[in-house]
Amino acid sequence: MANGGSKGGVGTSGANGSRNDLAHQGKKKGRGPTRNLKLAKEFKGGERYEIGWLNGRPIGPHARDLINECTKLVRAQQNVPLKFTDWKKVPYINKRKLFDKVLEYFKVEGRDQEVWRQMGSSYSNYRDSLKKKWFKPYGEATEEARANVPPGLEKDD
Repeated sequence: MANGGSKGGVGTSGANGSRNDLAHQGKKKGRGPTRNLKLAKEFKGGERYEIGWLNGRPIGPHARDLINECTKLVRAQQNVPLKFTDWKKVPYINKRKLFDKVLEYFKVEGRDQEVWRQMGSSYSNYRDSLKKKWFKPYGEATEEARANVPPGLEKDD
């Protein structure tokens, strides 16, 4: 079919004259949270990745993978519930379990404080982004904001 065919695709006019336009169909679904599948696929039970450190921050070819893994772990509700207002209030047992999961992929023995600092930063950023997107738009209506819980989160969290 040539341009202007009657297939009813994006931007074409239908039989009733209404325009079938993507811009009017609502917001497109986003990418979703990272599951760090690239790391799992590359790793496949091989040798753990070496991480370099500079001023308490990870550096090197797999530093980004470490940061992504820390972010993935703290965003999982079963690991760290959002009821903790600060990373420092998260119990040691939770932090230790997360560190043990990081040890499956990375050689970071003896660097638990640095890894926890990264997790704390990821946790703080996650809480802040949730607040901006799901709480602040309601302004003073805090009860209404608490009633509209983001998908994948518990209501009491």
